Amino acid sequence: MRQDFGRPDRETRAQFARIRLDIAEMKDDHAAMELWANEVHSPFHRIVLENLRKNPEGLRVRLPFRRAIQKHQACLPTSIASSLAAFPNFIPYANEAWGGQRNVHNLLSDANVDWGQQLLQVKQWQDNHPNEECWFAYFARPEVDPATYGIRCHALPTIDTFWLGGADIVPPTFQGTVLLSAGDLSGCEWPSSSMNPYRTFQSLQPAEMIDYGVLVYRGDLPMHQAAALSRAQHANQLLAAGKPEQALPLAREAVTIDPNEIVSQTALGDVASALGQKDEARQAYQAAIDSARRLEPDAQVSYIPDLEKKLRKSL
Repeated sequence: MRQDFGRPDRETRAQFARIRLDIAEMKDDHAAMELWANEVHSPFHRIVLENLRKNPEGLRVRLPFRRAIQKHQACLPTSIASSLAAFPNFIPYANEAWGGQRNVHNLLSDANVDWGQQLLQVKQWQDNHPNEECWFAYFARPEVDPATYGIRCHALPTIDTFWLGGADIVPPTFQGTVLLSAGDLSGCEWPSSSMNPYRTFQSLQPAEMIDYGVLVYRGDLPMHQAAALSRAQHANQLLAAGKPEQALPLAREAVTIDPNEIVSQTALGDVASALGQKDEARQAYQAAIDSARRLEPDAQVSYIPDLEKKLRKSL
């Protein structure tokens, strides 16, 4: 029987469901695992359950485990040396067993790596590269403006500039230097990893790393999604300022650059709707819905209900 949560908040329900999922997993209770995996929207457990359904007679294998005791004569000096070597950059820390500080951004994300603490070091990097034009996706922009520190890089769009503005228009074809905060590289703030405009950088080797939290890339770089997003964000800002005629060309450019970009199609729908161009608005909203349906189920709810409401209003 399904448990009655009453009326707790969403976070409390999720924590409770995770605890019940752990209990079901320890008891090898597949029905309960199915129930609680759906509650916490766990892709990992969905795959485990799918494998169990395909192989109902399969054996459950437990890997052997042997306790080991580290001697303090070896462990303590190594830990001290590792910590001292990280000074003063303790936020993105991992010991050498995990690849050291240079590997933290591959293991963790958000505040575990990046509090936007690297601006002094980025300014020093730019002083050492005075003739190098750069584009910078900074994790704390626009709440903190890198220009305050004398940093002259162009501003790349992020999920925060979507809400608060501050990004520059990105060229659709790009060759040059890009700086990415580890938080923006991970895409941890987007509802789905596919919406992260910098996800293709995750497979690239950075040319440099600044303070273990800003990665530097050079060359012909994959920027089409960021180019579309920057135009969509500017179109939204113009629409909010009561300038839909100026917003329309930018929104159309955005969907031309990346037809599958949800924010761009939504922006075009909103601008066209404001101008009374209902056919174009309907096409844009439907394209955004089609793209949103390709997201993970728990990400779809962030977009589809609102888009369907807008689509109905445009009929």
